[in-house]
Amino acid sequence: MAKRLQPLILVLALVVAPAGFGKTALVAELAWHLAPGDEPPAHLPDGILFYRCTDQDDVNLAFQHIAVSYGEDLLPTPALAAQRALAGRRALLLLDGVEAVDDLAALAKIGDQCTV
Repeated sequence: MAKRLQPLILVLALVVAPAGFGKTALVAELAWHLAPGDEPPAHLPDGILFYRCTDQDDVNLAFQHIAVSYGEDLLPTPALAAQRALAGRRALLLLDGVEAVDDLAALAKIGDQCTV
């Protein structure tokens, strides 16, 4: 998977397996492989952002996390703030437990050149 992310071709990737299989650990290892130090990799200059959606069905909480992480004001809506925050950015968004989110389609659409 790391090689597929290098040219930033991939827009959406899902890691699906039963609970306890190690999905989060696998994705954390991928993130560490892509950015082993304190600096983001050259092809992801805006970094790697992790958010755990588990036990939170309101997609707006994920939008808020993204917006606040990039210093955006949450008005007029968290979704628009997240879109502004990601506009023109190249980042990897690691969203853990998205099966709990009430509007996964909206969450998947917010990235511009970001890999979700």
